[in-house]
Amino acid sequence: FLMGASYIDQHFFTAPYEENIPVLLGLLSVWNLSFLGHPAR
Repeated sequence: FLMGASYIDQHFFTAPYEENIPVLLGLLSVWNLSFLGHPAR
């Protein structure tokens, strides 16, 4: 479990924005709520 969390942390800090999954998910959430009016949660 902790190895997976460590991998995600490293991915977040080192991946370029176009390949950064946590950043892309966050941007999709902002887009869905701000422009489409659909909350992600």
